Amino acid sequence: MTVIDSKHINLPIVALLLANLVPIAGVLYMDWDVGAIIVLYWTENLIAGGYTIFKMLLAGGKGMPFHMVLFCIHYGFFAPSTDSPCWN
Repeated sequence: MTVIDSKHINLPIVALLLANLVPIAGVLYMDWDVGAIIVLYWTENLIAGGYTIFKMLLAGGKGMPFHMVLFCIHYGFFAPSTDSPCWN
């Protein structure tokens, strides 16, 4: 799969590449440290989780509230913690 062929631009791949250039630019040109990069990726993770919950709400279904609670508990393992070394 190529990013650009003669007729189409693969937008998800282009978006992925551009999104990953942000931390590289931050480190090279704005002197970001590891904590700033982790906060950036955690924020991206929380936005993706919120979007997933939104899609689950739209999908509905009989067992959806139970699945949403399980998702939130599982997803919470990957959310930021104030005990992280990044906050020191």
